[in-house]
Amino acid sequence: MYYKNRFKNLISLIAILSALMFAITGCKSNVDTISGDARPIPPRQEYVNFEYLGEFSLNGDTPISVSPNGKYALAQERYSVSEDPNDIGVIFKIYINENDEYVPFREISAYTRFPRIEDECIIWSHDSESFAFSIPRALQNGWNSDIYVVDIKSGECKNLTGIAGEEEISSRRGTWFIDFALSWSDDDSRIYFARYGRRDDKRGFELCSVSRRGGAVETIKTFEDGERLMYGLFSYGDALFYTTFTNEYDIAHGICMYKNGAEKLLVSHDIYAFVDIKEVSADGKLLLYKVIEQGGEYDGYFTYFYAPIDSPEDAVELKTTSGGYVMNAMFSPDGNTILKIEGPPGDSDANYMYLIDTSAPEKEPRLAYKTDEITYFFGVEPQPINWALLQPIWMSNGFVAINAGGDPIIFKVNTK
Repeated sequence: MYYKNRFKNLISLIAILSALMFAITGCKSNVDTISGDARPIPPRQEYVNFEYLGEFSLNGDTPISVSPNGKYALAQERYSVSEDPNDIGVIFKIYINENDEYVPFREISAYTRFPRIEDECIIWSHDSESFAFSIPRALQNGWNSDIYVVDIKSGECKNLTGIAGEEEISSRRGTWFIDFALSWSDDDSRIYFARYGRRDDKRGFELCSVSRRGGAVETIKTFEDGERLMYGLFSYGDALFYTTFTNEYDIAHGICMYKNGAEKLLVSHDIYAFVDIKEVSADGKLLLYKVIEQGGEYDGYFTYFYAPIDSPEDAVELKTTSGGYVMNAMFSPDGNTILKIEGPPGDSDANYMYLIDTSAPEKEPRLAYKTDEITYFFGVEPQPINWALLQPIWMSNGFVAINAGGDPIIFKVNTK
């Protein structure tokens, strides 16, 4: 309780700062090109270390997400609409930081026909006043996976790409879509997303966008037969960044940049090891990604890298500092620092968090936090687009939240 009260007092002092999120987006309603001014770059910070503040809960509710500026926290409650086990509604329970604590703000209902909104499916707008989500696994229950946007102030939950409860579909016939990997435009007016589906007896992947007010879905790019889109879609200015994968040897694939109607392969991979994009830095200059081994002795083993977008061949590997293994990594809000989380070396129970200056990769990483007590920070296979508390998130108000196997834990980021 001491740590929770401490957290409430500290976070309330700076919760009024505006949100500047490090998952960068850009937009245009044109089908073939993307444009838009980049958002302002946050001021550069020099980070010293992290201060552990304790577990974070919401009046007994477990947070599933938090806004980029720390103003809002989000929990959910499920309820049955009928005797049909798939006929499920979700109540989003919104909490607001007010008077030194998170207090209930409002509840918003969403009829989704799926029993849970997964944390990795939620992405907040840059101004932290809305969030969007999709349910990629909804098709397993025989329903389209639509995109919803929730407005915090008005309480509206709007289906952007379909009608909830529409006519049941079949995975073997008809037209159906799975929408995933969401990314907001710079001005929060549109949402970019990846789509997999069937139309005219043909299956495939597309890059699409839709207005936050709904309306027609625009197709930006249609991918070749056999080419798949991985989770993770990011944009900056006039470019989109994503990862493609295929089992075909003659199709180039990997991390791609789509700009001015043309696709450019930045980092390639093959069927034995593929890359997966994690983030784009706040200034739009760096990529953070991981390489995952496929098959053989090191099947599933992954390594993190960051690289300049203009010269991706100059990639820097995030090697272990403690002697353990790198479990996850993320950019700071200003994009100039990488938080690297390492698992225990050998028989040790220690976990480490290091800060890396991306402008000086030759410098020794700075130790931000070490613990012998918290042995589980988060899942070993996080979704790249997830900003929820069940994965690491660095808020613009100076706090980091990561999962500890139960209620998320909070760290205060100390700066010079």
